[in-house]
Amino acid sequence: SNPPSFKRLLANHHDPSILTSFKTASQLICKLALASCHISFLKCCREACLTPKGPSLKDPINSKRTKCIIAKAESLLVTAQLNHHRHSFSQLSIKYNSIMRSLEEALSDEIYQKITHLNETKSHYTMHKTLCKHSKKFQSLLNTHEINSESPYNACIAYFSHTQKQLAPSISGPLLSCQLAPPQEEKHRDQSFRGAPVKS
Repeated sequence: SNPPSFKRLLANHHDPSILTSFKTASQLICKLALASCHISFLKCCREACLTPKGPSLKDPINSKRTKCIIAKAESLLVTAQLNHHRHSFSQLSIKYNSIMRSLEEALSDEIYQKITHLNETKSHYTMHKTLCKHSKKFQSLLNTHEINSESPYNACIAYFSHTQKQLAPSISGPLLSCQLAPPQEEKHRDQSFRGAPVKS
């Protein structure tokens, strides 16, 4: 027969409240991972002066003045969404840390470390999946506005893939930088120019 699952072991050997706390912590870490990714995505949009589909507004008049007004309104909406996700992250973080402290006090070090490892793995999986999704969305925005720049998501995904580091949620977001970079071909061209000897 198959060995009992970790949840079943918790339910069989501990108070029912422990299993409830474990499930709640597992849900909260996923919500933290999502909030962290949303923070980075909105920061990238703000840095590049791009508006994702959610806060975008239609311009029925299509004049120079209305374009300017709508651009400012969209920028404010992006900032408002960013602040919302930051606030949400802070509240979720307080709840998560409180539950994990109570679990640490109630459980053996071995069981607590197991829960921490499971949460870290779940968080990494959620963040990696969401980063890839946001990378496609951001690249689509760049293509729509015909912006020939390197997406900040490319460097982030390449870094974590190369180092095999676990992605961990933070209020600043997982991206190392949210600024656009020159296209890859320009980077290579600049490097070849720097390395070429100067002809007299």
